[in-house]
Amino acid sequence: MELHLMPRRYVHDPIPPRELANLLNRAGMTARQLSRVSGSDERRVMRWLSGEQEDPPLWVASLLVALSVPTARDAVKAFVDARVRDTRNDGGDA
Repeated sequence: MELHLMPRRYVHDPIPPRELANLLNRAGMTARQLSRVSGSDERRVMRWLSGEQEDPPLWVASLLVALSVPTARDAVKAFVDARVRDTRNDGGDA
């Protein structure tokens, strides 16, 4: 089994696409929603899910585990909704 490096002294087991998809499903989220709450490009999320890009960062899977708790999901959604906007809809530059 190949271990993936993390900062400093920690390593983690790889997160295969099927496991990531299961975590996403358990959190009741789509790839687009994960992209929005994580700040990751939606294409990158899709590459993680297809296996085209190997091993998403551990924090992505950790976030999905946390978001599988309904009250946490609601709190994160409220936090993100208050701060994130789609620049395609409002003509912004960010």
